[in-house]
Amino acid sequence: MKKLHLWGILALLAFGLASCTDDNEVDDPNRYFVICPYTFNFHFDEYGNCEASGITPLTAEEFARSVVGAGWKHIVTHRLYSDGTTDSENFYEEMVGMNPTSYYYKDDHTCILYFLVDAVPAACYAVRDYQYEEDSNWIFVGEQKEAQIIELEGDDMWVLQTLGVTSDDEKIYGLSYYCRMTDQELKTYQETYNIDYGQAWWN
Repeated sequence: MKKLHLWGILALLAFGLASCTDDNEVDDPNRYFVICPYTFNFHFDEYGNCEASGITPLTAEEFARSVVGAGWKHIVTHRLYSDGTTDSENFYEEMVGMNPTSYYYKDDHTCILYFLVDAVPAACYAVRDYQYEEDSNWIFVGEQKEAQIIELEGDDMWVLQTLGVTSDDEKIYGLSYYCRMTDQELKTYQETYNIDYGQAWWN
């Protein structure tokens, strides 16, 4: 069992303090430097799978009331290592060809993902089925473990997130911070990320 201590400010913009909401633009995730103000326990099993333990259970009813029907924009991700440490930098800041995803949980089984595709480039959306597992706080998108909610307070949500695998088949996990979108922000995302990834010509 690894205990992760990350104490500090909630959100600090590269050029000053600001609210996590801004109705006028889609946020650049690299503008933020965020350190989680909570303490979490993480367990890596022999296969490299990671789970958060000791977290507050979020019932399906609470999930529906607090998460469903809202857009959640990605603010920052810190890579999580098997020894319980994290990078202080944004995981995506220097990443090429890999971008964060923001979410709109439209109803209790459909979510819309918003993300950039660098190679084209294109701002895309994808409609996916999802399930919420209240016994573990995991959100499954399709059959993929997408995110485990480890702290949800008002408009702020911290999740353990599956990020991918390394060239050595090591699973990559991150501690990600999401902020609830305002209605105007969600509208802006829908207008900006307007290419259907499933129907895109390059797929």
